[in-house]
Amino acid sequence: EGKNKQQIFDIELMPNWGELTIEATNENTTIRISSKNDKEKLLYEETIHGMKKVELISGEYIAHISKEKYKDQIIEFTIAAQQKLRLNSFELEYKDGILDISSSPTGSIIRVDGQYLGQTPQLVELVPYEEHDLELSSSGHQTINQKIKLEADVILKKDIKLKAKKGLVFISVSPKNAKLYINGQQQKENSGKFNLTGNNVLTVKSKSYQSQSKKIAISSYSKNISFILEKNNSSNTKKSSSNKKINKNALANTNYINSMGQKMIRVEPAIFMMGSKRNEAGRSSNEAEHKIQLSYAFLMSDKEVSNKQYREFRKSHHSGSSANQSLNLDSQPVVNISWNDAAKFANWLSKKESLKPFYIEKNGKMLPQNTNGYRLPYEAEWVLAARGTIQKKYPWSGNYPPGNVVGNYADESASSHIANTIANYNDKYSLTAPIGSYIKNQHGFYDLGGNVSEWCEDYYSPTAGLSANKIAFNPTGPDKGTHRVVRDSSWRDASIREVRLSYRTYSKKKTNDIGFRLVRYAR
Repeated sequence: EGKNKQQIFDIELMPNWGELTIEATNENTTIRISSKNDKEKLLYEETIHGMKKVELISGEYIAHISKEKYKDQIIEFTIAAQQKLRLNSFELEYKDGILDISSSPTGSIIRVDGQYLGQTPQLVELVPYEEHDLELSSSGHQTINQKIKLEADVILKKDIKLKAKKGLVFISVSPKNAKLYINGQQQKENSGKFNLTGNNVLTVKSKSYQSQSKKIAISSYSKNISFILEKNNSSNTKKSSSNKKINKNALANTNYINSMGQKMIRVEPAIFMMGSKRNEAGRSSNEAEHKIQLSYAFLMSDKEVSNKQYREFRKSHHSGSSANQSLNLDSQPVVNISWNDAAKFANWLSKKESLKPFYIEKNGKMLPQNTNGYRLPYEAEWVLAARGTIQKKYPWSGNYPPGNVVGNYADESASSHIANTIANYNDKYSLTAPIGSYIKNQHGFYDLGGNVSEWCEDYYSPTAGLSANKIAFNPTGPDKGTHRVVRDSSWRDASIREVRLSYRTYSKKKTNDIGFRLVRYAR
């Protein structure tokens, strides 16, 4: 009003928080709440049972629900000022129990509840606290049937010896002077009745004749086995040698170049550590240290998929630009593609190479199936390819920052459009670099550190769910979720937190710094 007059205002402030009600059915359930915009910052943590009310500033949040021996849950929610929001009552599911089974003979077939689960030795994940029917069988041996019940998140070890079956085998051999070998041991007689057990290899040899071998498994009834050797000749010998070479190459499971020109590199089974140590500089809370066992070999492409390669699948794709510079050159890694887009590319390449696709498309979703087709790497596979069996901290040797140019990160050339860059570092590319521009790692992979971040197959979980003294066997992530794991730093990253090999994040949207590479199971 002015004129030196006193004015009185009555102002009532409105609360900018809402009330969240959480109900946990399980005892000792831990609730962790973080902001969706700053997921590394923990805002609330408490162990509860029953109902709990929490006041939160209006905004978007992520709730992580966990309990020992139970599978984690992730819930995203938005709360408005003065809103009363209730998260539906939830009941956590038990983590699987793990059956560590070996046998004599090794390679015995495992069936649980009638379902084939591979061969011994094997780690098998089963629903805990339920009775399961375990069956072990091997040709030439008596089948074993047992009832088993496992505890959640506990490894049960079983080493089972199968008894060899006994049976009669009648053997006849021609020519009469040929020698008979059973499991490498020459027999006094080459024909007649033999009492045998288990699995056996019968071999008959004679000078000037082609040797023959037959594998037999003993059963409860007698068997008649006959050998009629063929005389050697030079053409047959040459043809046989040629066939052996062809068969060997056909069955070989080594590095190869696929139809896109990508080199597929074999990575052997291994036991290794994922995550980071508690005192590691730059460590995030979602990097819990834990042990992994991958019992299978796999093949991973040595480079990220390029724009040129992706446009063979989808000609109209454009990776876009940033800071008035192109991300769309043929040699640059493809970006601005969703997880589904990457999975569809993998299926397309599988069909192109006459492989059974790994994904089934259903209601707009790409669902995995157990095939040998191309797919995205599981997070554990990515880590093994990037770090090996040692807990390597950075993609380079030494400390942070890198002393030499080792990859494409946010460098001095990007300082005009990226706030945080690595000082005194210039990799010559302010956006993405052509794939394979920098030194490869110890396994032969390029850009497992820098250039673009990479989609993984797993749904994201903030915690691994296993401690360092327990082992996760062939982990594939949660059964369902909303976000996928994203691994690797990119051309946008410069901080010690992001450039470490243990750094992990997630996304459900396509961005200009996320691409992908391909994987296949090895045969």
